[in-house]
Parts: sequence; structure tokens; C-alpha cells
Amino acid sequence: MFWDKKEDKVIELMGRHFKLVDEALVMFAEFIDTYCKSIPAEDLRELSYNVHKKEHEADLVKREIQHALCGGAFLPFYRENFLTIPDMVDKLPGLAVKVCKEIYLTYIEPPCELGDSLKQMTAAVLETYRAFLTMFKYIPSDPDKVIALMADVSTAEQKVDSLEWAAEVYLFKKCDSIDKADKIIFRKLITMISDIADKTENTAEYVSLSMIKMKI
Repeated sequence: MFWDKKEDKVIELMGRHFKLVDEALVMFAEFIDTYCKSIPAEDLRELSYNVHKKEHEADLVKREIQHALCGGAFLPFYRENFLTIPDMVDKLPGLAVKVCKEIYLTYIEPPCELGDSLKQMTAAVLETYRAFLTMFKYIPSDPDKVIALMADVSTAEQKVDSLEWAAEVYLFKKCDSIDKADKIIFRKLITMISDIADKTENTAEYVSLSMIKMKI
């Protein structure tokens, strides 16, 4: 495969982009942890805005990647893949921002057990993304390693699925302190958090397919 400084620049920018996304998800986890301490909704506003600002920083770097690719980095056969990957990753902090806004706008104090579930899910979401970041370390030098590490992302995402199910079972089968309308709001939050891990796995699968393509 043809490779020069333009391709190196794209990989460098992707590394910056993915690090900013990681920082946004760390801030998101801090937001969820604070929310589960049942503090007033207004005290969450700045934390929510911090996630939004970091998401915007990541978005700016994504645009740099797009410009570099449109400037001729990678052969057309591969260019579409390297345009799509940052776009998929960029949706992750976007989902985190949506969860923050939803919590702030519909603020309901979570019961202790449910709060613990939300924190565990968010920590597992971060683990899923970190597994994806490990894959990126081997792009483009070791496609086989990238493909093999896909299993770690799937394992982490399955953990999120299990925690999601346990939270929903508690919410609808065991918790009597929340009315039905509030339970529906909490279920939406649970699903939105889980979606971040699900989309991370989808991105990892696309990266794996891209590496198979590069081996051809």
C-alpha cells in the first residue's frame, strides 16, 4: 500500500481526535458520578457544559481529518474508510452530551441502587472505548492485531449489555419508590448510556473490516 507524510498526518490527527473523545467520556463519567450523589440539578450544569466543550474540540479535529483526506491522503480505495471512522467515533461524545442534557432537563434523583447501576454502566462504557483505543495503536502497522483485538471490544460491550439488563430488571421488577412515568425516563437514560458502548462496538467492527480491506 502507498504511504507517505499525508497518511502519517491523518493517523496523527486521528490519535488526537480519539484522545479528545476519551477525555469527553471521562468527563461524562464524572458527570454521572456527581448526578448519582443526588446533588441539585443546577450543580450539574457546568459539568454538562464541560462535556459539550470537549465534544466540540473533538469535532474540530475531526474536520481537520476530513480536510487532510480531501487533500489527497490515502488512495481512493481506502479514503472512504478513513473518512467514516472519525465520523463514527465522533458520535460517541455526542451521545454523552445528549445524556447530560436529558438528565439536566428531566432531573429526577435516582435511588441508590439505580445510581450504582448507572455508574457501573458508565465505567463499562469507558472500558469499551478504551478497548477500541487499544485497537487504534496498531493502525496501520499490524492489521491482524487490530482484527484480533476486536474481541476485547465485544467482551466489554457485552458487559454493558448485562449491566443494562440488570438495571432495567431492578427498575421495573424490584423498585417501588419510583412512579411509572419516572421509570420510563430512567429507562431512556439507561438505553442512551448503553448505546454509547453499542456504537463503539459498531465502530470497532468497521475498523476491523477496514483492516481486512487494507490487507487485500
